[in-house]
Amino acid sequence: MPRLRLPVAVAFVAVLASAGCSPSAETDAAQSPTPGEVPVTDCSELPAAIAAAVQTYVDSFADAEAQAVTAEASTGQEDFATATARLRTRGEELGCDPEQTAAGLNEELALLSGGTPVQDAVLATFLADPLGTVNPADPTAVDIEVSSTNELTAAVGLAGSGSTIRVAPGTYVVGEPLVVLRPMRIVGAGSGDTVIRSIAPDAAVIVDAGGDVGLDGLTVQHDGSSPASVVVVTAGGYDLRDVAISGARTTESRAGGFGLILRPTQRLIGPGGTTSSVVGVELADNAGGGVLVAADARPTLRDIAVSQSGGCGLCFVEDSGGDATGIAISQVSVGLRTDDSANPEVTELVVRDAEAGIAATGSSAASIRDAELVGSQIGVEVVDDA
Repeated sequence: MPRLRLPVAVAFVAVLASAGCSPSAETDAAQSPTPGEVPVTDCSELPAAIAAAVQTYVDSFADAEAQAVTAEASTGQEDFATATARLRTRGEELGCDPEQTAAGLNEELALLSGGTPVQDAVLATFLADPLGTVNPADPTAVDIEVSSTNELTAAVGLAGSGSTIRVAPGTYVVGEPLVVLRPMRIVGAGSGDTVIRSIAPDAAVIVDAGGDVGLDGLTVQHDGSSPASVVVVTAGGYDLRDVAISGARTTESRAGGFGLILRPTQRLIGPGGTTSSVVGVELADNAGGGVLVAADARPTLRDIAVSQSGGCGLCFVEDSGGDATGIAISQVSVGLRTDDSANPEVTELVVRDAEAGIAATGSSAASIRDAELVGSQIGVEVVDDA
């Protein structure tokens, strides 16, 4: 895997240059990329048509909430893939010169707009290869070193699947959620040395990848009073190691605001990941709670510390489960909570100074061994059919 040094813009231009069309055997007549659009009749019209297809795709995310990006996108992705495939074919039919197409496309892409944080992230990511099909943005995997906020956000948007983004020591203040749509690793110099400080609403980091995303050696914190969780996994695999997470804030109705949400559902593009591991993670000062495991997630949790947070330190809901070992929770409302039909296995649990050490509700069926509950108003509370 080649190792590069930013600026990412150089890599971006190189990718665009390779995205043009080359002559090939005759194919069926091209159709317009969107209903009602005038068909491309000349190579000079191709860049604008490609850019229009990208803009239509970005617009399909207008109503996508940051924590539910997958639910809004399947139809838009299918339409986009169809449109770009037709444009690729049309460029081949016309024998368009790749360099001229890339030059014109560069000008057209500069005119595109996002809007919401999710739209901005999708736009940055899918600009990398506008003529792709199944995954229209996946350049070569690289090993990139970044040392500024602009370099970090650009790298997350443009690095190909399998890339490693190495973040130098320092503090990186980001104003929008970092949305990771491809499998990659983001590696800091250690949780005490590399800090991603987010002032964005909704979430600091959102993982919605067709593969495994790693976060290693980082502090990720939300700064300010705007409602936000910190790290949210909506799709794909995840591997968190030596990560400190803090600063989540709830809404006025006390909803949300978790440090880490593991709720992978259907993939936006293609299959999800295979890894579901959280090791050596510390969570503090998260108003809604520490770790929320939901949907049918079954992570492996090792050596997790949660402190000074509202809600539950470790919370399993819906059909979730998994294996949690070496969990230390202190100064929270509820240490361990299971709800709905969750059925985790928890060992080596220590809860100190909570309103309730363990709470089981719904029809949950947790297996808990080697637990120590100290200084709680209620030790264990089991209600409903739990």
